[in-house]
Amino acid sequence: VTASRVSGTTYYNTTGTPILISFYGGASANTTASVIVNGLTVYSWVANSAAGVTTTGCGIIVPASNSYIINSSPTFTKVFELR
Repeated sequence: VTASRVSGTTYYNTTGTPILISFYGGASANTTASVIVNGLTVYSWVANSAAGVTTTGCGIIVPASNSYIINSSPTFTKVFELR
């Protein structure tokens, strides 16, 4: 769903069952990423130095009828939803 997702935008799980979202963030100095599910930050990552920076990513379960936001700066490179 990468092409249809924008960093900082709220999306909703309307499937009636839990879904798994996963994303991969950029790799550069001063990279930040977080995932918020129904208002609760469940993942947060910061890279303050260019030395040894790697990409970030995670998988998060979003319960049915819950919202999620992926914040990533620079923006994420891939977003997946397992429904």
